[in-house]
Amino acid sequence: MRRKPPGRLAEIAEAAILVFTRQGYRRCQVADIAAELGVSVGSLYSYAAGKEALAQLALLQLLEQPLQSLALPYVAGPAHETRLAELIAARGQWPLLAQALAQPAAPADSMAELAAIIGELFDMTLRERRLIRFLDACALHMPALARQFITRIKQGYIQDLQHYLVQRQQQGRLALPGPLAAGSTRAMVEMVAWLSLHRQADAVPPPLDDAQARATAIAFAQAAFRA
Repeated sequence: MRRKPPGRLAEIAEAAILVFTRQGYRRCQVADIAAELGVSVGSLYSYAAGKEALAQLALLQLLEQPLQSLALPYVAGPAHETRLAELIAARGQWPLLAQALAQPAAPADSMAELAAIIGELFDMTLRERRLIRFLDACALHMPALARQFITRIKQGYIQDLQHYLVQRQQQGRLALPGPLAAGSTRAMVEMVAWLSLHRQADAVPPPLDDAQARATAIAFAQAAFRA
């Protein structure tokens, strides 16, 4: 195994994160990442054997996995992608929402419960924002990741949140603001995602820090779903 300069794989992974997130998996080429690093394509191939390998290195970095033990050049494969999907699944947890769904009766203060659930969603998306942006740009073209991130985590969360909102509506504790539960739920998720993930990249970003953005998301949710 050839020895690696300390930190070099992390630099390559960070450049790959930036370019894949900006361009998407399909449009990104190895040459784009080499240009971002200011190195030759041949030099980059001595560290990662192609675009798929670079995408997996990016994910390892995002998932805070050690890189220095990897053999060079890093070669992508289905087993690696399956392991990455398992690591991603471990990040997609929403215990407060799961707890609310498990309760047969609504709590005395449904607004406080809703605030906690929306706060949990904001915190989760804020904490994992680099990973989420990367997966939004690339997961469709990486089959194991698409199954895990899009089907099980993203769609799974939306389905669970919709189930919770409908359950509380049927109990008379919340009201759905739109004609369809699916639309109300997705609108809420996208509002929180904009405040936690996308507001800073907006052409006219609002003058909100993270704490203010979180409070805004909760206030909107409570106003929208108040019975």
